[in-house]
Amino acid sequence: MKKNIKLSVIALSLAMLSGMASADDSGLSVDEAQATAKVSAVVDSVISIKHVDDISFGNLSPGVNVQYDDELTRVDSICVYSNTEGFDLQLDSANPFDDFFSMVGENTGVQMFYTIGIDVYGYNDGDFYNNQVVEKAKTGSAYGPLYMNAGDENCSEMDEMENLVDGDNVQLTYTLSGADVFNSVPDTYTDTVTITARTVYSIGG
Repeated sequence: MKKNIKLSVIALSLAMLSGMASADDSGLSVDEAQATAKVSAVVDSVISIKHVDDISFGNLSPGVNVQYDDELTRVDSICVYSNTEGFDLQLDSANPFDDFFSMVGENTGVQMFYTIGIDVYGYNDGDFYNNQVVEKAKTGSAYGPLYMNAGDENCSEMDEMENLVDGDNVQLTYTLSGADVFNSVPDTYTDTVTITARTVYSIGG
């Protein structure tokens, strides 16, 4: 008997919830009638990456314009915008070797390694900040969550003079060592880096 009562209560509760979840017309009544309508909206999480540039180390002549102990760097500032609280950032080399990034010679197939560092920066209440996420990222690894609070798709922020400026909030530093240049054979070396940003939620987390 207890089992049957429990099942009846569950069925009644489900029926009540079902009635609350959808529009409900009124019956015929005297003087006053009431009906209900459910109002809903779904806001999707959105994310974008802008201001990405190609990277070139140029023509390198070992012993002439590059020395063995040199560190050649190129910096690309990009804008990652999301309407969520933060995002993860992942970099993938088209020619990975374990966790390393590498360019491959078009004629020889020889690999030449390089690194990418990730920094985040911007203005917070008029104060400039810059935080290093990782000095040498691993290809295929996600880093985050990164909380940038970009104002819009162009990363508009308040600068130190409290002026609204369009800037970037992520800095990628590409580094090629002179030693790797010296140890490589003459060729044209290329790689393609895929930059992936994923939305992250932290409310209640």
